[in-house]
Amino acid sequence: MVEALRALAIVAVVANHVAPSLLPGGFLGVDVFFVISGYVISKVITGNVDKKGFLTDFYAKRFARITPLFIFAVAIGTILAITFIDPLSINYWTNITTSLSSIFGLSNFFLILEQSNYFSSLSTYNVFTHTWSLCVEMQFYLIFPIIFFFTKRLQKIKREKIAPAVILFISAVSFALFVYLYHKNPMLSYYLMPTRFWEFGAGSLSYFLSVKITIDRFKIGHQLLVVSIIAACVMMLISDRYILYSAPITVFSISVALVLVGFTNLSRALHKNFLLQLIGKISYSVYLWHWIIISIFRWTIGIGILSSVFAVVITIAISIVSNRLVEIPSKRLLNGQKSSRVNWIWLYATTIAFVALFLVGFGFRGDLFAGKVIDGNGHTKSIFSSGCDVRNLSQTNGSYKLKCTLASSNYASTVFLIGDSHAKQFEDPIRMLTKKNRTNFRSFWGSGCLFPPIQTSGAECKNGGATAENLIIQDVQPGDLVIVGNQMLNYLSTDNADIHDATHKEEVVSGVLNDEYFSGLEEFASIISSKQANLIFYTDSVQFPKLQVGALCAKEWFRPAVPISCFRDLDNFKETYKPIMDKVEMLRKKGLLTIWDGMRWSQCNESLCSAVRMSDSNHFVDWYTWQIVQDSKNLFAINN
Repeated sequence: MVEALRALAIVAVVANHVAPSLLPGGFLGVDVFFVISGYVISKVITGNVDKKGFLTDFYAKRFARITPLFIFAVAIGTILAITFIDPLSINYWTNITTSLSSIFGLSNFFLILEQSNYFSSLSTYNVFTHTWSLCVEMQFYLIFPIIFFFTKRLQKIKREKIAPAVILFISAVSFALFVYLYHKNPMLSYYLMPTRFWEFGAGSLSYFLSVKITIDRFKIGHQLLVVSIIAACVMMLISDRYILYSAPITVFSISVALVLVGFTNLSRALHKNFLLQLIGKISYSVYLWHWIIISIFRWTIGIGILSSVFAVVITIAISIVSNRLVEIPSKRLLNGQKSSRVNWIWLYATTIAFVALFLVGFGFRGDLFAGKVIDGNGHTKSIFSSGCDVRNLSQTNGSYKLKCTLASSNYASTVFLIGDSHAKQFEDPIRMLTKKNRTNFRSFWGSGCLFPPIQTSGAECKNGGATAENLIIQDVQPGDLVIVGNQMLNYLSTDNADIHDATHKEEVVSGVLNDEYFSGLEEFASIISSKQANLIFYTDSVQFPKLQVGALCAKEWFRPAVPISCFRDLDNFKETYKPIMDKVEMLRKKGLLTIWDGMRWSQCNESLCSAVRMSDSNHFVDWYTWQIVQDSKNLFAINN
């Protein structure tokens, strides 16, 4: 029965990842796995808790079960990523860093830090996005036995009452945290083990309940089992927008099904079904390999009907082979060793794997790439790196405000950089340039935070932007330079109107927000000018609203077709951007600012523009920002 439920879960997950429109809620298969894990682990622990050294023995068996195939799959996936992903793209950095963090069971934390929503395009092209769930399981395995360890000295009868009570309490807190964070920060709600514990806990409580139930006391087991499985399947037809409801229903349904394991003819029939048992037994291998293969297909030949079928066939074949040649043999070998030795082997293996993958991924970066390597300078990292985030600044934290106030050195003049991620993308090269020019550098930024803020800006962006503005006005000196950069099309134009709150769409179309923004910018520029400092305003390069990953725009032998989203009509962009540029030009003619024209570095001919130098729809690839800043260095010259 358990293997049958695993089969249901893995089929749902693979179907969702191959064709999300056909099974939009198939990702709930991961929730099913969590419930099953809670059930199985509770069964294992309660059967061994009275044995000497059960804790180290438990960890050893878990490592023997998970680690060998996991490290093997991640290693192969890393080699494939190195081979087919442009080494100078942001996606390369994200993929390799996710790979490395997953080795020690921490990729879910990295994906949170990287702001990779599970349903976003960035995660779609990450070969190791799926490792987040395995890392959550590892973290659960690490802490869950401790509950039983502290109840070990109790009599068995008391332990059978206290342990479930503790699990129920923690699960209730976990569920409340899941619901709370779902509204506050969906990524934390989705990726963290504490917000997922309630799913494992539900499985655990199912086990404790199942041992108390007999056939005589449960006459309607067959009907209830059918209803619970159908309910879980129906939830998988529902969009991810309703996860707050579909996830709990799925978890409850699977928990009910687990309570009935062995008590109905249907459960026995499912247990004897050869196909379900086969799929269930290789479900771990399938889960590890399917996303790696699908992602590599996205980076190469693309995902269509035929390639999807091909990807599934390859996944099943590799899963069967790796299950027989890696998963089962390594499990048998390690289970024959002492627990302490297995744990040391795990530590050595993960450390060696981490070092080896780091050296291959970053030490030999670009050497194994199967495509054409552009002669960039090699700087590529997350745009969401450290810096003075106005969202945190909005909290008026004294120490954080002080951090944002301090200059980077004691030079006479300062360059200030402020804006959203379009300013942030130039932070590192500008910092390096100012250092060479013996100039202070201070940067303020907020993802999605237009500067100066407007009425549609979030509260954190408004408050933080106002605080940053006051800090700059207070500290700017004659001869200093203030650089402002924003993705203005996202806020002031209909070019990306679908991202706007519907209540403000009319204001975008009518130009009300455009007028409001430039009124605020003129006021800020006038103050900067009155202090005898200079303001440089960065204007957008050509944007590609439907583009997901810029690295796909380079045609390679393994990528014969370039997405149409990589191209845009130049006249169309100019027409869309004209109302904004007219206002910028008006402020330039008033002598309030100098224009740093991003259009100059867009890859355009007379009529068509290509996104070959873009990392996504609106940011330049990281190495290109260094070239742009180097080409613009005269613009940033300061007389010290």
